[in-house]
Amino acid sequence: MKNLRSTSRRPELLLDLIALDRKSHEPLHRQLYLRLVELIMDGSLPFDGRLPSSRALAQKINVSRNTVVSAYQQLEVEGYVQARRGSQTFVAAAPNRSTTHRIEELTGAKDPLSKRGRQIISQPMNFFGLAHRRSLQPGIPDVTHFPFVTLRRIIAHRLQAGGDYVFGYQHIAGYPPLKSAIARYLAAARGVRCEPDQVVITNGAQPAFDLLARILTDPGDCVWMEDPGYPAAQSAFVAAGATIMPLPVSTEGWELSTPPEDRLRAIYVTPSCQSPLGVTMRLEQRLRLAEIARASEAWIIEDDFDGEYRFSGNSVPALQGVAADSRTVYVGTFSKTMFPSLRIGYVILPLNMVANISQAMFLTGQYASGILQAALADFIEEGHFTTHLGRMRRLYNKRREDFMVSCQSELGEWLDPAPTDSGIQSLWYCRPGVDDVAITLRARENGVVVTPLSLHYRQSPPRHGLILGYTALEQPALQAELKTLRRIFIDLTTQN
Repeated sequence: MKNLRSTSRRPELLLDLIALDRKSHEPLHRQLYLRLVELIMDGSLPFDGRLPSSRALAQKINVSRNTVVSAYQQLEVEGYVQARRGSQTFVAAAPNRSTTHRIEELTGAKDPLSKRGRQIISQPMNFFGLAHRRSLQPGIPDVTHFPFVTLRRIIAHRLQAGGDYVFGYQHIAGYPPLKSAIARYLAAARGVRCEPDQVVITNGAQPAFDLLARILTDPGDCVWMEDPGYPAAQSAFVAAGATIMPLPVSTEGWELSTPPEDRLRAIYVTPSCQSPLGVTMRLEQRLRLAEIARASEAWIIEDDFDGEYRFSGNSVPALQGVAADSRTVYVGTFSKTMFPSLRIGYVILPLNMVANISQAMFLTGQYASGILQAALADFIEEGHFTTHLGRMRRLYNKRREDFMVSCQSELGEWLDPAPTDSGIQSLWYCRPGVDDVAITLRARENGVVVTPLSLHYRQSPPRHGLILGYTALEQPALQAELKTLRRIFIDLTTQN
């Protein structure tokens, strides 16, 4: 658009200079509407000034009359103009119309957010990588091996078949065939004991934590959470107003001897592959945790973090299957077994909690896409999911073995591996004098994504280390990333 503010302020001259882009994807009537809004809001078109007739303006700017009529109608609906005295159109009153003034007024507001809003944005936010770079970011699967051709075929079939059960709101808590498929899979693969009606489908694990935090806790309730732990889950409960009490975890396991006594409402754990340490909860600790939950009338929220990926020994069953008589809520997701943007997770609830969950999910918008749920149900039922998961387990196991050797070779002067045989990332403890946050920031500047261990501690004295993903890249790319990290370690340790 031409510089209208530098011309005469006479409205008819300003309107003469309106230029519309006929090659733009935006319709002409929309472009005209936006140009007129700008002129009205910055005062170029004065209050109560008469606009040309739709026919006259159409001739001025060489568009059809319908284009102008459509723009005028939208302006009238939104209160920018008024139609009166027959077919004449006038600029409506709009106090403080200066755009600059409005921006200054908004940014100068003393506190535009509520206390809860400030609490939410104060929580740590995980860094999800750099554009077009998978790097050493933990928790990212290799999507290049996913059978997208098969999934596209299934989705296309579902779109063609249609049906209200896919396109409507009939199944807020989950598409029934998918709930049944997930119940069967979890029973066979994770030892979970549930009926399909206990399965609730969400749009990912994080929305599930947000939903559970809001429906299970009141502000001030105590939630016992792992320390170090998964920051995103902790943030969901903090945002809900809960009081977080640290549940210490080390390579020796969970410290369960002194549970909180004050209003303990929920206990969040990652027993299959603790996030971020990678340790597995022993049977005696699982039974002790169930005992504490029963005595306190608290809910256990089991996040089955990386439970599908174990590379030695037998698969460890979910806590829910061992402590099914306790108050256990199980949370899982397809983000790592398939791909993150699928945004489908699930929660296994005791039956007495399921009745009202649909209403809560509808009000909070935590339900997943119906068409994707139907396609995923077909993907599982046709055997593609288990085939893909088995293939990726074998691939990741080989990559893990190669990565551990390469990482030890390149970074062994500064890092020691944590003992773990599960998960799609590895934990490396920093030796004394190494700052994991400094390493992380310098790595990011060089296009390498890693996660510092110390930021996973909320109250316990933090240990320094790096959480490194190894699944998303082929070996040559991994080697290149490790060599970049080596140069960073050399530079920073030399400076110190």
